[in-house]
Amino acid sequence: MPADYLHNHKQFADLLRIIEDETGIQAGLVEKDYWIMHSLYGLQEQGYEFELKGGTSLSKGFKIIERFSEDIDVHIKPPPELKVNENPNNTKPNTIIARKSFYDWLSDSIHIEGIISVERDTLFDDKNYYRSGGIRLHYNGAYLLNRL
Repeated sequence: MPADYLHNHKQFADLLRIIEDETGIQAGLVEKDYWIMHSLYGLQEQGYEFELKGGTSLSKGFKIIERFSEDIDVHIKPPPELKVNENPNNTKPNTIIARKSFYDWLSDSIHIEGIISVERDTLFDDKNYYRSGGIRLHYNGAYLLNRL
């Protein structure tokens, strides 16, 4: 039986519309922000060690800015058994291959209740050294915005 998350309730879309009416923030953006927070919770529940980066960290972690993110800039630490060297100055071919393999492994390993698919989004990859890689999460949204 799925956990009792807000997105599982039949009145979830109504709740989003109420928030839109009260705040003036479009319901689709409120929903996307909900899914961002739900995904961070899901990563934590799976035991991933991660930290927020960029505007998401300023908004969610430190409340320095108020904004709704289009995406999440997050650093997920590779598990020790994968032996990924994260030193950005290490550009040896084996290190680059290990980093790329980690992003591919990660996209296959993320399983969050309510996220209907996880895919690699190579448009966000640092294709020279794989110091970063893109992963996109999809959800069944009540509104048109349905991916992170």
